[in-house]
Amino acid sequence: MNTRGLTLIEISLVILVIALLAAILLPPLCGPKPHMQCANHLRQLYTLGTVYASMHKGEWPDVSGEELWLSFTRTNPPLIALEERSILYCPILGDERGSGETDYSGPGMPWKKLGLGEAVGGDKPGNHGEQEGGYVLYKDGRVVEVEAIFLRR
Repeated sequence: MNTRGLTLIEISLVILVIALLAAILLPPLCGPKPHMQCANHLRQLYTLGTVYASMHKGEWPDVSGEELWLSFTRTNPPLIALEERSILYCPILGDERGSGETDYSGPGMPWKKLGLGEAVGGDKPGNHGEQEGGYVLYKDGRVVEVEAIFLRR
């Protein structure tokens, strides 16, 4: 009876297969990082604005500041339902706000007065910590990560 152990190449292949499976399966199990959820919330708010505009002859709500995002909770039917209001809050801060609050700033003037490349919203300063940056949403739908120095202006 000839018993033979595994060769170095066979052991290496087994380790390689296990490592590949771990690399494929672990990221979805870990879930999105809070910073990425913040960027995703801003993209979703932009999408809600385009939905609103499609129902109102291409016009966004005629409000500015964070009132733009909050106005989506007051449409009939609401574009942001009560159970979905977490989209208005930064997941890094963790605790819930009141019904008339959001962690995202809005534009300084109504949507129709803004140019295509202008910022329409983003993280409020301090959402990600005092020394951290945040995300800015532009009128063309881009969400860009910025450093803290730019958010303080």
